[in-house]
Amino acid sequence: MNSEARDDLSGKNLEIVQHMYEACARRDIEAILALLSADVEWWEPPNPFNPAAGTRHGHDGFLECARYFTLFG
Repeated sequence: MNSEARDDLSGKNLEIVQHMYEACARRDIEAILALLSADVEWWEPPNPFNPAAGTRHGHDGFLECARYFTLFG
Protein backbone atom coordinates (compact mmCIF):
# COMPACT_ATOMS: atom_id res chain seq x y z
CA MET A 1 0.00 0.00 0.00
CA ASN A 2 1.46 3.34 -0.95
CA SER A 3 1.61 6.22 1.53
CA GLU A 4 -1.22 8.13 -0.18
CA ALA A 5 -3.58 5.16 0.09
CA ARG A 6 -2.51 4.59 3.71
CA ASP A 7 -3.15 8.26 4.56
CA ASP A 8 -6.58 8.07 2.91
CA LEU A 9 -7.44 4.92 4.90
CA SER A 10 -6.18 6.51 8.12
CA GLY A 11 -8.34 9.56 7.46
CA LYS A 12 -11.42 7.39 6.89
CA ASN A 13 -10.74 5.41 10.07
CA LEU A 14 -10.37 8.62 12.06
CA GLU A 15 -13.66 9.88 10.63
CA ILE A 16 -15.43 6.67 11.66
CA VAL A 17 -14.06 6.90 15.21
CA GLN A 18 -15.11 10.56 15.45
CA HIS A 19 -18.63 9.68 14.27
CA MET A 20 -18.76 6.85 16.83
CA TYR A 21 -17.81 9.19 19.69
CA GLU A 22 -20.39 11.74 18.52
CA ALA A 23 -23.11 9.08 18.30
CA CYS A 24 -22.21 7.79 21.78
CA ALA A 25 -22.38 11.32 23.20
CA ARG A 26 -25.88 11.68 21.70
CA ARG A 27 -26.78 8.14 22.87
CA ASP A 28 -27.85 7.52 19.29
CA ILE A 29 -27.99 3.73 19.20
CA GLU A 30 -29.12 3.58 15.57
CA ALA A 31 -26.16 5.69 14.44
CA ILE A 32 -23.78 3.51 16.46
CA LEU A 33 -25.17 0.33 14.89
CA ALA A 34 -24.76 1.87 11.44
CA LEU A 35 -21.05 2.32 12.17
CA LEU A 36 -20.50 -1.17 13.62
CA SER A 37 -19.88 -4.22 11.48
CA ALA A 38 -22.56 -6.90 11.74
CA ASP A 39 -19.94 -9.24 13.24
CA VAL A 40 -18.62 -6.74 15.80
CA GLU A 41 -17.08 -8.10 18.98
CA TRP A 42 -17.91 -5.79 21.89
CA TRP A 43 -15.95 -6.19 25.12
CA GLU A 44 -16.44 -4.61 28.52
CA PRO A 45 -13.83 -5.23 31.22
CA PRO A 46 -14.68 -7.51 34.14
CA ASN A 47 -16.31 -5.61 36.96
CA PRO A 48 -18.72 -7.02 39.56
CA PHE A 49 -20.74 -3.78 39.39
CA ASN A 50 -21.08 -3.79 35.59
CA PRO A 51 -23.77 -6.18 34.32
CA ALA A 52 -22.53 -5.55 30.76
CA ALA A 53 -19.06 -6.95 31.53
CA GLY A 54 -17.77 -9.61 29.18
CA THR A 55 -17.68 -10.20 25.46
CA ARG A 56 -20.70 -9.89 23.18
CA HIS A 57 -20.94 -10.58 19.45
CA GLY A 58 -22.85 -8.89 16.65
CA HIS A 59 -25.37 -6.10 16.79
CA ASP A 60 -27.54 -8.06 19.23
CA GLY A 61 -24.59 -8.39 21.59
CA PHE A 62 -23.90 -4.67 21.38
CA LEU A 63 -27.58 -3.93 22.01
CA GLU A 64 -27.46 -6.09 25.12
CA CYS A 65 -24.63 -3.90 26.45
CA ALA A 66 -26.32 -0.71 25.27
CA ARG A 67 -29.39 -1.57 27.32
CA TYR A 68 -27.22 -1.35 30.46
CA PHE A 69 -25.61 1.89 29.30
CA THR A 70 -29.00 3.53 28.90
CA LEU A 71 -30.18 2.21 32.29
CA PHE A 72 -27.14 3.49 34.15
CA GLY A 73 -26.34 6.56 32.05
